[in-house]
Amino acid sequence: MKWRNRQTLVSGDTSEEEIGHSYLGTLMYGRYQRDLSEAAREEARRLRRLRKKRRKDDKLRQKELEATGKHRPRGKFFKVLGYVWRHTFARLGEDWIFLALLGIIMACINYAMDRGIGICNNARMWMYKDVATSTFSQYVAWVSLPICLILFAAGFVHIVAAQSIGSGIPEMKTILRGVHLKEYLTFRALISKIVGLTATLGSGLPLGKEGPSVHIASMVAALLSKLVTTFQGIYTNESRTSEMLAAACAVGVASCFAAPVGGVLFSIEVTTTYFAVRNYWRGFFAACCSAIHPEDPEYDDENLYICHIDPAPFQLVERTSLLKVHSLFSTLGVSRAYVTAIGRLIGVVSLKELRKAIEDVNSGVLTLATRPEPPTTPPPAVIKVASSEPAPPTDSETAKLTTGDK
Repeated sequence: MKWRNRQTLVSGDTSEEEIGHSYLGTLMYGRYQRDLSEAAREEARRLRRLRKKRRKDDKLRQKELEATGKHRPRGKFFKVLGYVWRHTFARLGEDWIFLALLGIIMACINYAMDRGIGICNNARMWMYKDVATSTFSQYVAWVSLPICLILFAAGFVHIVAAQSIGSGIPEMKTILRGVHLKEYLTFRALISKIVGLTATLGSGLPLGKEGPSVHIASMVAALLSKLVTTFQGIYTNESRTSEMLAAACAVGVASCFAAPVGGVLFSIEVTTTYFAVRNYWRGFFAACCSAIHPEDPEYDDENLYICHIDPAPFQLVERTSLLKVHSLFSTLGVSRAYVTAIGRLIGVVSLKELRKAIEDVNSGVLTLATRPEPPTTPPPAVIKVASSEPAPPTDSETAKLTTGDK
């Protein structure tokens, strides 16, 4: 029968159904099954190799992203902290506690930086006045300390964390749009930014604190999120992290200039693509917490003494310079007031006084009070004393009487 099937297959007189049940058809089906099983095993081996490679790549990527707060450290200490957090702060409201801690920490950091800058400035004046004796030594003392501070700041930043170079605002815009910048919000970058900024501003360079303060606040927010992640997994969400970073931008501006409203507006300006309405109150609350920091009245006196400017009724007292702007108010005749504050516009003007001054200007009456003239002594007044005796006649009255008698 097998021979007949082979002959009929060769002759071509057999149908396809008969070929399928023939010897040759059965042999080919077995070969196809073996080929299919080999292909399946090869595909399974390829998938296993791909899975191992992917697992290895995930481990490497996890090590690279450990600094961004994606991991959850474990231990008894973190378990105890997690238990305390869940039964205390988590019930009060995690977001508000987080924002309050962010504001308080930024206020302390800015106060410490201001004190460090003041120490550098006082050391420069001490070297110039007390240590140096000749003109050349005074020049060397005046120039050497800023150069040393600038070199120290540049070297320290390059060695510790080069990611902290620059203002920080462009990088924060990039991060808030979903781009991950490696090792940009780490603890090393925070230390490098604080030390480098303090040394740079202490050297006397005319640089601002707005951009670095925003970067510092963002790093503090990222580190707090990383710490809170060990207690509660809510801050592992990228959208929640971006919301906290937007609030950190407001905290940075508010802690630098003591301007909570300006900080919130700045955070809106940075996140121009999308800004959730619920973040308004978060940013404002954190900005208010960061704007409350201890003041040092002696700091104003030191600046006034160094700049040789008398306390004016209206002036803008900054942390590094004094700007005398009371001339306009004195020209308008507004009553003088002097209230000390660090980093704020001082001199309170009521609307009633300002309205009266504007009316005087419109009517053409200007009171120049910038340099008040010394009061002149009034002429001696004639005082008439009433008495019972008649007063003696004057010369005119005597002349009238004589002409009348004639």
